[in-house]
Amino acid sequence: MSQTLTLNDSPARCARASRRHRRLAKRTGNDKALDIARRIDVPLAALSAAMAAQDAAEEVEEDALDDWIQDDRVLDGDVGRLDRKCVDWDVDHPTDHSRETVFKGATVSEVIRQRREDEVLIADQLVERATSLPNVHPAREVATRLAQSAEASRTAQAAHVTSIGAVARAKAAVDVAKGVLVLQYKDNAIDIRRACGDAILEACFPVLRSAPDAKPS
Repeated sequence: MSQTLTLNDSPARCARASRRHRRLAKRTGNDKALDIARRIDVPLAALSAAMAAQDAAEEVEEDALDDWIQDDRVLDGDVGRLDRKCVDWDVDHPTDHSRETVFKGATVSEVIRQRREDEVLIADQLVERATSLPNVHPAREVATRLAQSAEASRTAQAAHVTSIGAVARAKAAVDVAKGVLVLQYKDNAIDIRRACGDAILEACFPVLRSAPDAKPS
């Protein structure tokens, strides 16, 4: 008995099996079987397009995550620079305690080891506190850079969140397209058997599973 696809089969497997089914039907030289097999063309094309769209969406998500990680590293560097400027200033101005004013006792490691989405919030606080320093304090210039890097990290995070949603929608579209294809594959098996008999049916479909797992059409 010919084996049909199931919803448990991966999209890639469904696409491969459908291509093989189409080819095998042509190989039989049976016009009726080939006409029926051609019904798989439209759902196969739809699934292939959906899979390509998912691949593209996943690539965008990967790139967005890479960008967020790199922007966070820039943010980490600016936090470290802000710390050093405050420490250097306090060496020359022992009574100012500018580092304590800005960091409130937190170490650089404690700040940059926060989750990326939380670090930008802490960076905002550092920038706000740094604005209370004297205008001549070198940390103020670094604070301006820190504000920019925090915003860049925040923007990168938003892009990553958006890309995750796009991947989820693309996967859902693949599932829908796969379902349509699986149904057409089964219908083709039924119709080819009715129109052409079991021998042609077997010749039109690839073996998908070993005998113990074989499922009749």
